[in-house]
Amino acid sequence: MAMKPMLATRYYPSQTKFPCFAQPKYDGVRCILHEGEGGEVHLTSRGGKEYDVPQIKAWGEKHRGILPLDGEIYNHQELTFQQICSAVKCRSAMTDKLRMVIYDAQIPGSFSARWKVLQEEFASIDPNGPVYLTQTFVAHSEKDIKRWHKIFVSTGYEGAIIRNADGIYTEGRSNDLMKLKSFDMTEFKVVDVLEAEGNDAGTAIFKLKCGEYEFCARPIGSRSLRAQYLADKDELIGMAATVQHQGYSDAGVPRFPVLLNIRDYE
Repeated sequence: MAMKPMLATRYYPSQTKFPCFAQPKYDGVRCILHEGEGGEVHLTSRGGKEYDVPQIKAWGEKHRGILPLDGEIYNHQELTFQQICSAVKCRSAMTDKLRMVIYDAQIPGSFSARWKVLQEEFASIDPNGPVYLTQTFVAHSEKDIKRWHKIFVSTGYEGAIIRNADGIYTEGRSNDLMKLKSFDMTEFKVVDVLEAEGNDAGTAIFKLKCGEYEFCARPIGSRSLRAQYLADKDELIGMAATVQHQGYSDAGVPRFPVLLNIRDYE
């Protein structure tokens, strides 16, 4: 049975040990390709759910000796994140286009040692097949990290992944694995202020206008500030809100929106 995947924390320069490694950050579906106790090959989510992507599992059957592998189901610039998710959940013509990019292995040793093993194992494997190895670069300074991040984003990736060379593979969050992402900052018109539910009841959720569509975003700030937003809803409607987000969904609305502030609101 495979371990649960190692998860990234936010990038903090103070946690980085140079020289470190930089990889592109993929906007795909995280998965582990591994062999079960009965010898069957599994492709599972970070929570253990089985994915049905035949070409990736077939590849795993042929390369059992190098499992378990950690990566993402992805197709660079041909499929959007929403299309990838759809193709993973429900078999369709798009499922045949899915590939798995490998960026780590669930084996003992430092990342430097694990990466050396992966390079040796993949040296004789077709890089154009359904499973391939990510590019990985050495960064000697924070300036190097920012440079690689800029290169990755300019070539269509979500950001950069930073790995400390001596980091071992552990389940869950690790300070030896960090993510550096780019965010969009866009202003949208407030069309309504709603009351949040659950633990946030009594505080505001903003409904915003994006072209012909509407979407909701939770504001940052203390509970008292978010409650004040709700109390001032009539005043806020029509104002411009600055939202941090990661691009746009296929439906044309911001992905992972967070409302940072309301212009002219005091």
